[in-house]
Amino acid sequence: VRFPDSQRLSQMSGYELERQKVIDNTMALIQGKPCNNVLLYGDAGSGKSSTIKAIVNEYHEMGLRLIEIKKNQLYSLPDVIEKLADNPLKFIIFLHYTKFLLYMLFLLLIYLNIYKIDRKTQKEL
Repeated sequence: VRFPDSQRLSQMSGYELERQKVIDNTMALIQGKPCNNVLLYGDAGSGKSSTIKAIVNEYHEMGLRLIEIKKNQLYSLPDVIEKLADNPLKFIIFLHYTKFLLYMLFLLLIYLNIYKIDRKTQKEL
């Protein structure tokens, strides 16, 4: 995102504990430590997108960048990930929540064997 929204962490209120978990995970990413993919969910207007944008603004000088992929661009996700693999910057790939997008991401993770489920029990392995 070339010109991200100007949210700052200092401007946000509510969900402090949840937000801190995302910040801690992002700091691990920036520092090259083990980190997790993050799925933020909740009611509309609860600050999910604003949290991500504020974190990117806060840590931009440390090499954190935001890439937003829209529903109609989802097909490009594997190529984007491949192109970023050797880049020294750290990226948050932002997929705005829709049920369709979540379903497609779930299928992609299964396809890439990142998320494994037992076909008999339908439970995560």
